[in-house]
Amino acid sequence: MKNYLPIFLLILVLSCSKGDILTMDNSINDRENRVSQYIDSLIENNITPGLQYAIINEKDIIYSKATGYMDVKNKINMKLDTTMNIFSVTKLFTGVSILQLQEQNKLNIYDDVSKYIKDIPYKNIKIIDILSHSSGIPNPIIGNFFIHWKEEHKEFKRDDFLNEVLQKNNKLKFEPTKKMLYSNLGYAILGKVIENVSSLDYETYVKTNIIKVLNIKDQDMSLEVRDLNLSAKPYINKKSLMENFMTLLLKGGKWQDEGNWKYLERQFYFDFPSHGGIVANSLSLSSFLKDLLQDKSKLLSNDSKRMFFTEIIRDDKKNRSVAISWMVSSNNGNKYYSHQGGGVGYASLVRIYPDKKLASVLLVNTTTVDVIHILDNLDYQFMK
Repeated sequence: MKNYLPIFLLILVLSCSKGDILTMDNSINDRENRVSQYIDSLIENNITPGLQYAIINEKDIIYSKATGYMDVKNKINMKLDTTMNIFSVTKLFTGVSILQLQEQNKLNIYDDVSKYIKDIPYKNIKIIDILSHSSGIPNPIIGNFFIHWKEEHKEFKRDDFLNEVLQKNNKLKFEPTKKMLYSNLGYAILGKVIENVSSLDYETYVKTNIIKVLNIKDQDMSLEVRDLNLSAKPYINKKSLMENFMTLLLKGGKWQDEGNWKYLERQFYFDFPSHGGIVANSLSLSSFLKDLLQDKSKLLSNDSKRMFFTEIIRDDKKNRSVAISWMVSSNNGNKYYSHQGGGVGYASLVRIYPDKKLASVLLVNTTTVDVIHILDNLDYQFMK
């Protein structure tokens, strides 16, 4: 079964980046009605069971909508405060954490990572190389697609597992800074750096220094398993060949049919939360993005914030640049910084448009959705 993993990843990438799904009805003159109708059409056409969208300026949410279902079987409506796994969008929080620790003089992003993890097998890799995905650290499938089940969590030994993964993947793909290769393993390493430097586990550090600083409630953002009363169910499309193939590869998954969808019953933790472990909603993510839009951030000094948004390496194949934790691209000529997340049952995408002083959030409770195209359509309505 292991031999099918590269095929699965290729299909996942193609499925998440396919062409137009639906277009905006520009004959509707009122912008809010036009945007609302487009969002509703995504549900009506079974693109996703449920969806949350918000667009934010430095002061407030200027438009938001939740629609569809968080629970298809019981017809429970999706709300703006319904939580979902945001997967790799978590990497932005890891980037902020590293920069905060640099402000405290506990590390320097230009230091060799071996200064903070003594037995790491890679040489001459700086923290900033990992932050910008230019370290050459490989990106293997880790464990059971990066997760372990809730029932296994008490016995799961994160440090031992990281050492095991590093020993199995101890060679770099290329010389640091020469190329760009997205690496979840790199961000797992950064999580360990944060723990060693701060003397806190990653979850406690993020909760104390980001979530609480922004006055976000635990029920709106956490690194625990989903609260079943507050969270959307994770779904895959029953008609999708790729998604059904994925259910065969995920060991221990328990699936239930609900209309056009299959629901994953079992709750899970990320093996390494620093690359994908946060559970959040559009409201809490809006608070995070709004802080970064403000002239005086609660999370980062002005110098650190400038560093956070400095482009480090160019990825010509994908026509984008990479900053610290951000991918840098454009939508109809409007430059933006973004990060996308996706995994079993959920997909997410956040953006900041620095020239427009706007940011946006898109969350859905299914796997293979063209979130990039959807957010292009939605955000463009607020760029005009």
